[in-house]
Amino acid sequence: MGFECVLSPEYIGAFANSVTALAASFAAWHAWKSLSSWRDESVGRRKVELAEKVLSSFYQASDVISSIRSPFSRPNVESSDRYRDEDENDEDRRQLDNHYVPIARMNTHREFFGDLFALKYQMKAVFGPEVEEPFATLNAIIQEIRAAAAVQMRWVRRRGEPDQNLQDEWEKIIWEGYVETGEEDEIRARVQTAVDTIEKLCSPILYDEKNGGGK
Repeated sequence: MGFECVLSPEYIGAFANSVTALAASFAAWHAWKSLSSWRDESVGRRKVELAEKVLSSFYQASDVISSIRSPFSRPNVESSDRYRDEDENDEDRRQLDNHYVPIARMNTHREFFGDLFALKYQMKAVFGPEVEEPFATLNAIIQEIRAAAAVQMRWVRRRGEPDQNLQDEWEKIIWEGYVETGEEDEIRARVQTAVDTIEKLCSPILYDEKNGGGK
């Protein structure tokens, strides 16, 4: 009697429903775990890709800034798009073309720097506010080079002669290696500091990915 009660249709139906519910719960849990794992892997992969892109862009930026500041130039070629005033004489034109070279070079790389600085916001969202400093450093350096070159051109148009010490400061900003023997190139050092900072932020993620992590 008792055995028949245990195996009654009502009991069997309830048991079947319990098994179905348990299976559904397990399937839901497994799906959630799979989705969570996929999401973690996807986020980790995006972080790795962003770190690679930004770090490689900073390496490239270092080379680009070095090329912008290279003292070896062809002003008559590189400054061909410079606006020329009607009252420029030959000496004005020569000096203005010389001073315009770094500006022309920066204009050539305008798109690259625009793309690089746009990455700051993605980096800040992932790595935090400490990433702002290296981006700000590179941006400041670009603006300082442009401003120093523009000031030199303004003096030429005024046909004036700036103080030599002031002129030397502008030249140190613009041209790589324009320093006294044993003196550090401040612009180059600042660029390297920015690159080093980005390396410290990105390298742990990249090394973890290479070692089989990446989450």
